[in-house]
Amino acid sequence: MVIVVGGGPAGIACAVQLKRSGIPVKIIERKRAGGLVWNAWRIENYPGFPEGISGEELAERLERHLEEWDIPVLQEEVKRIEPGFRIFTNRNTHETEFVVVASGTIPRKPGIPGEDEVFYEVVDIPSQKGSVTVVGGGDIAFDYAINLSSRGYRVRIVARGVRALSLLQERAKERGVKIYTGWEIKGLEKTCVYAWKEGEVAFSSDYVLLATGRLPNVDFIDKRALKEKNLFLAGDVKNGFMRQVAIACGDGVKTAMKIRRMYEGNF
Repeated sequence: MVIVVGGGPAGIACAVQLKRSGIPVKIIERKRAGGLVWNAWRIENYPGFPEGISGEELAERLERHLEEWDIPVLQEEVKRIEPGFRIFTNRNTHETEFVVVASGTIPRKPGIPGEDEVFYEVVDIPSQKGSVTVVGGGDIAFDYAINLSSRGYRVRIVARGVRALSLLQERAKERGVKIYTGWEIKGLEKTCVYAWKEGEVAFSSDYVLLATGRLPNVDFIDKRALKEKNLFLAGDVKNGFMRQVAIACGDGVKTAMKIRRMYEGNF
């Protein structure tokens, strides 16, 4: 048995390839299969979709892929992975021979006062349309801003500097996203961003979304377990800044093929 922790692109690709190889597999996913793809406005560099595909549509297709292959998805949150492997969740304890950690990333919290009061994912923002202030100047911040704007929210970006692709900056402007740069963020509230630029200004909105980077989601893994040969990391959890759906999927398939060789005794 192989347990895949995480139901994003890497975890799903790995699970499908394992099932194709006749190896029993199940996924443990805290939320909904698809991972951060649900937050994405559009994926344009995934082969086979020349016009691009929305994050929501791709995530739904990923869910259907799991259903087609009859791969079980347990909606549980992994709390601890110990050597052995014993996997403790909020509901059960699981034991398995192989573990694939495809848990992706978690938001990086920069230490701004009030950062625990705001949103970090697009999908968590209430469906009632309103105004959103996105804090951050990278690709994620701009993609989230474009996504929200396309859904009918009024969006502004507030950031110290902008590092996002020029293409994303142009698209954000085309969709009416207001961009404020050169601001140092001093504090956050549910409906307000306090920033400084030759004086303090309060940017008020219905919602605030913080998008200032991501970190590998590995804190639940015992360090001793990380050293065991039957534990694999796949996808964004290990790929640093190379967080792309196409890379994650390839990584998942590659991991499954490694496991198959070990499963058959071909090390």
